[in-house]
Amino acid sequence: MNTHLVDQRISRLIRSGLLLYLIASLCSCTMIHVYGSKESTTSVHSGVLSVSAGLDEDTLLIRTSGFGFVPLAEGLGIGSISQDLVVIGNKTKCQVIVVVQNSIDANSLSNQLQTAGISLGRLCEVRLDRKSK
Repeated sequence: MNTHLVDQRISRLIRSGLLLYLIASLCSCTMIHVYGSKESTTSVHSGVLSVSAGLDEDTLLIRTSGFGFVPLAEGLGIGSISQDLVVIGNKTKCQVIVVVQNSIDANSLSNQLQTAGISLGRLCEVRLDRKSK
C-alpha cells in the first residue's frame, strides 16, 4: 500500500474528526442550576465547558441539563442529557441531606422529624424554590 495514500486517509480522518467536534461544540447548549441553602443561580452556556463546585461550606444541588456535549460529574455526555448532583460542602456538619421542592415540604419534614424526636442539627437542606440570581 502506498504511504502517501495512507497519509491522505489519516489526514482526512483527522480533519473529519475536528470538523465533527467543532460542529458539536457550536451546537451544544447547557443550562446549569445551582441550588444552595441560602440562594440559587442559573446560567446558560454554549459549547463545551467544565463545571466544578467551589470549596464552600454550603451543600449544593447542581442540576445540569442540555444537548450536544454536556458536562457531567464523571465526564462528558453526548446527546440530550440531564443530571442532578449533590455536593457536600462540610462533611462533618451534614449527616443527612434533604432536597425539598418548596417551603411547605420543608416545614412539613421539619415538623415530622421534631415530632419523632430526631435532631435537626446535622441535617442539611437544599431548597429548589429559592429565587435565582
